[in-house]
Amino acid sequence: TNVAYDKRREDNVVLPNKFSFKLAEFIGYYMGDGHKSSDFSLRLTDADTQILNYHKNLIKEIFNFEAKIRKHSDKTKNASILEINNVKIIRFLEQNFPEAFNKAKEIYLPDKIANSYPEIQKYFLKGFADAEGSFTDVIKITTYSRKMLEDLQYLFSLQKIPSTISFKNNSVYLSSKYSMKRFSEIIGFSHKSKQEKLLLKINHL
Repeated sequence: TNVAYDKRREDNVVLPNKFSFKLAEFIGYYMGDGHKSSDFSLRLTDADTQILNYHKNLIKEIFNFEAKIRKHSDKTKNASILEINNVKIIRFLEQNFPEAFNKAKEIYLPDKIANSYPEIQKYFLKGFADAEGSFTDVIKITTYSRKMLEDLQYLFSLQKIPSTISFKNNSVYLSSKYSMKRFSEIIGFSHKSKQEKLLLKINHL
């Protein structure tokens, strides 16, 4: 799948002209934990700096841009922020993935992901799960968008991973040993602590 970009603006930023696994993973993570704080800045918030550093490195690889990590100004949140302060990158993302910039209750699977091939979709799921996934006894992925819940279930079905939706809890669940094991093997978390907990659970089932 080709992606469009604006050639008029020149700086050190490199805008990809092909869809990559890394870009798909970043889009998934941004749709879960990111927001546009101004016309000039995107922010991704997480309590775990490991996953923020992981995406800082992804951004460098995708766009040749050094994003910044800083502590959240609201000390009660115990979180850090990854900031992308580059208009060129923001315009590129808005042009190619406008669905990612809807309000939280109105996001849905970007067309470029929906129309791509399964490997790209797997990396999108990985990114979204890193942002909005949690693991206790089951894998739970939360979003306030009903359409996105259905889209996530659809993507999991394409990967032959059984899942259930709870609209009441705004979540998709992977609860069987088979679905959790398959998720771990073909998608997994880049979020290290989540992946470690998941593997520990699977090994004890």
